[in-house]
Amino acid sequence: MLNLKKTLSIKITSLIVVLTLFVTSLAYCIELPERSYLRVPLLGNSDEGRDRLARIGTSYSGTNPGQNIFIGEEKKTFLNVLGGAGKSAVILLAGITLLILPALAACVPESKPAVSAPTAQLTAQAIIQPTQTPRATGAPLTPTQAATVNNQIAIVNWINANVATNTGLPLSFRVPKNFDWNKTLDADHRIILKEGLVLYDAGLAMIVWANTKNIAQTDRLINVLWKDSLGEFKTLRAYYDPADIPGHPFIYRDPRGNDISPFEPGKRGYIFKIINAEGHYRITDPLTGKQVTWQQWQPISGENSWFANIGTMHTYYSKYGLTYNPNSLELKLAEEVARAALLLQADDIGGIRMAPIGTSSEGETGKDPLKFRLFYDEISTENNLSGYAGLRMLAQVTGKAEYKKAMSGIEAYFKWAYVPELGIFAQGAHFYPDKGWVKNTLFATDVQTWAIDALGPDVIDAWFGEGTAYRMWQKTKELAGVRDSSGRLIGLDFADYRAIGRQPLNSGEWTGGGITGVLEAAKFYAVSHPDWADELQKDAEAMRLGMESLRLSEGDKTGYSYFSCVVTPRECPANYGWYSPPEVGSLASTAWAYFVDTGFNPFFFGGKSPVDQKKKTSMAAPFRVTDIRGAI
Repeated sequence: MLNLKKTLSIKITSLIVVLTLFVTSLAYCIELPERSYLRVPLLGNSDEGRDRLARIGTSYSGTNPGQNIFIGEEKKTFLNVLGGAGKSAVILLAGITLLILPALAACVPESKPAVSAPTAQLTAQAIIQPTQTPRATGAPLTPTQAATVNNQIAIVNWINANVATNTGLPLSFRVPKNFDWNKTLDADHRIILKEGLVLYDAGLAMIVWANTKNIAQTDRLINVLWKDSLGEFKTLRAYYDPADIPGHPFIYRDPRGNDISPFEPGKRGYIFKIINAEGHYRITDPLTGKQVTWQQWQPISGENSWFANIGTMHTYYSKYGLTYNPNSLELKLAEEVARAALLLQADDIGGIRMAPIGTSSEGETGKDPLKFRLFYDEISTENNLSGYAGLRMLAQVTGKAEYKKAMSGIEAYFKWAYVPELGIFAQGAHFYPDKGWVKNTLFATDVQTWAIDALGPDVIDAWFGEGTAYRMWQKTKELAGVRDSSGRLIGLDFADYRAIGRQPLNSGEWTGGGITGVLEAAKFYAVSHPDWADELQKDAEAMRLGMESLRLSEGDKTGYSYFSCVVTPRECPANYGWYSPPEVGSLASTAWAYFVDTGFNPFFFGGKSPVDQKKKTSMAAPFRVTDIRGAI
């Protein structure tokens, strides 16, 4: 009698559990696919999704992720519940399954015919690796299909291979064999393309290497810059020497130049914006065959922040985490350059000046470099966004009040630089003796996108009102969005090209920064404004696909060019501040493709912003290259 009651009790309990799961399945199979937090991440399965699929033994396989996750998880949960119930429960399960299957089948959406991709779009074969299968022949590709683990490896291979022969330092550009040097502007331009390393690019390379545990490369770069000599160059630093003012005219704050030491470690100044990665001061012009000399002597705040603060601190983090290690070379270099930056921080407005006095510019002529003040009297919002991120990393590791104080000053500048009537940040500001600081009116794309990247949509909305970050992106897309012949968004220009009066330029670097910001906003608004999040996600996917028009593949290596013109893709007019022919690979664009494809925000330790850390949504970042580190 007792056994009968026990058996009956088990059957009733099992029935209740099954019915509960059945009702849940009906609700979730309708709701889950519609929720933005279960959207397929931009370039691959999410961390949470992979863990879940590993447990339940299913895969996306091109079907709706919400359905796969639900069916697999519910089956496992059901079996676990009935595991101790005996044979009777299993028999009951079989009967109930006959009732559940029709309901589940009704939840599966009707398949839709594939939509033919516009002729301007790439074909599946142009992007998908051989091991992948497109969802449908001719269907528009999503970035989830476009960028695979194999592509990430190819990107890292390109960065690893694109180094100087003499030193092993990274090169900013990769010039193809048989390149037509007649396409270049002048000898200086050719030498930079051939042997130049922009500090910003060096910082990006360091972040990639730190995240893939290629510490030998990061250490090589840091050692060279700390040693402060490279090949034929005795110094790479900007300082003041009263005995050689034409050669060393750089004044930071003290008019006598005593606040910067030429040689004392810890007190030296900025590194020059572009260095010769081969260590050559005398170079043979690849076009004319004549001997020319290196002419790049601009110490710029933004480039120094990217290399010495952001890039170097990512390397520090890969070694020590947030543990304070004052004797590490990474921290010594980062703090030394940060000290120079703080000397350039304007007391009245809070922003860090673009460069010290004595920095040459195209707008200034004359023989007295101490009169060169254009960059000193300029504050770049872009430079301050990277500077702010670098100081934040230093503050997190050291806890020093001086960095937190400097950050507060920069925050005050950001609030002043915001233009509420336009919903964007000013490109920067210039100081006029009779007017003081005046906002620049030129629209700069990266100022908006990097603001969302570095500050975060949560901070921007807290400062200026709900939805500000979303509207900032809408304005950026309106002014600088680049579209193909069918009107589809494919990337971002450097500026408002219509106002400048030229054809649109699709920049791989700036598009990558834009995608990162758009995804940050999508995650932030996923709960409060799911319709915005859905739109932002689609914009990010469209731009990532558009970046593929800049792709340059060499066997197992994949790089991306700096930009291309939409109207005449292979014949870009050189009427922008910097020009790189479309067939030349760009370290900046390639590194940003890596960041996008791995869901890595370079403005934060570990690539995770506060939006990720606060877990406002369940929308996880795409898989990271650290997951495939052994394969690289």
